[in-house]
Amino acid sequence: MQIAGRIPALFPEGEIMKQLTLCTLFICALALLAGCDKPAPTARGVDLALGESVYTQRCASCHERGLAGAPRTDAAEEWTTALERGIDTLIANSINGYRGERGFMPPRGGHAALTDAEVTAAVHYLVNKVR
Repeated sequence: MQIAGRIPALFPEGEIMKQLTLCTLFICALALLAGCDKPAPTARGVDLALGESVYTQRCASCHERGLAGAPRTDAAEEWTTALERGIDTLIANSINGYRGERGFMPPRGGHAALTDAEVTAAVHYLVNKVR
């Protein structure tokens, strides 16, 4: 077969669409597989290693045992409402303090020396842990 009567076609009629479809599917599959081993999304620039350290040293004492109504890290169902409010609200409540139906969270978990970056990292670490 010739295109416009001059140039021989590279693929038989209909083959080019099949080749394009296969290439598109292959690229989509690669993109999907590339994200399979990644943890839940976090904000760019958040240091999860710092978050783990802050959580272990400052947050675990309440969140491991559910003190003062703190949602426990081993009980994902206790996080449903908080997670529905979004990460920004969780961070703001962790920095500023929060009083809810189940209990309360003192500002910065009662550790006034924690920076906003440390609290933010701890919240991201904790959210990844409970999801």
